[in-house]
Amino acid sequence: VYPGINLVDSVDISPGVFRAGKFFKATNHNVVNNPKVKKIVQDGRQHLLTTSTSYDVITAEPPPPTSAGSVNLYTREYYELTKRALKPGGIVSQWIPLHSQAETHVYQHFRTFLESFPYAMAWYPVRKELILIGSNQPINLEFYSIEQRLQNPVIKKIMRDINFGTPYSFLGSIWFLKKELKNLGSGQHVISDNNPSLEFYLNFPKVISRDGIEKIVTNRASFEDVWEKITQASFFLSKAQKVTFKKHWDSRRKADHAEADYNLGNALLNKGRTSEAISHYKMAIKLKPDYAKAYSNLGNALSTERKIEEAISHY
Repeated sequence: VYPGINLVDSVDISPGVFRAGKFFKATNHNVVNNPKVKKIVQDGRQHLLTTSTSYDVITAEPPPPTSAGSVNLYTREYYELTKRALKPGGIVSQWIPLHSQAETHVYQHFRTFLESFPYAMAWYPVRKELILIGSNQPINLEFYSIEQRLQNPVIKKIMRDINFGTPYSFLGSIWFLKKELKNLGSGQHVISDNNPSLEFYLNFPKVISRDGIEKIVTNRASFEDVWEKITQASFFLSKAQKVTFKKHWDSRRKADHAEADYNLGNALLNKGRTSEAISHYKMAIKLKPDYAKAYSNLGNALSTERKIEEAISHY
């Protein structure tokens, strides 16, 4: 939908994906009927192997890596194919779930991605979901360019709907720079066609735990390092802009904790431990004051405890 993007190759091995797309046009912006989108029914990796097209952006959202066959879209050889199809300065985006796999596998993703991309970073837009970004040239985070793009009315609405309506909130989801990815992936196996370690997940019977996820996200890049990277590409950023960005930077982490407290509150409520659930809902609201679902569930929990007046105040 963004002006200036004239062609998107959408590749999927299943024609049913394109047929089903019409049922989700309210959220996918009617992509199936967009004349800019070329629908290609083919295996994504085979498309990269045979195409002569060079791309500005290659993004993949395959099934979780433990699904049969999907490991082929997480290996070093796959990343090499994407790199070969990139234009100079183009980027590759790869979804890494912080669930459905072992903690060790997450670190293996980092090591494998860095094998192919000399310039890399990771974003953490929502809880338990990482996005790796790689390129064959330095990744510039030009603040004013992002701000200008967000002024387009269509893009502004789309980004606001997913809580990234400003450059501050958008850049505030940066989580790892190359240094952190390298440290976390150090000593891990490279995922390759000959060593598709992700497929042998039964050797790791436990998926990543809440503590494991916390261990990963607490290794976030420092605010100063990320701010320095932004200022290298963006001239004349003020101290006031730095303060504003720091608020968004901190709020992203608080939102992550808030969601964890909200989910724990739900689990406790389902087990009949209402008073404990109330405590976690209140903590979620403290961390994220506009958390509507937490207010609603807190009201329900207080009603269960017959604290009607207090419950009403949270609806």
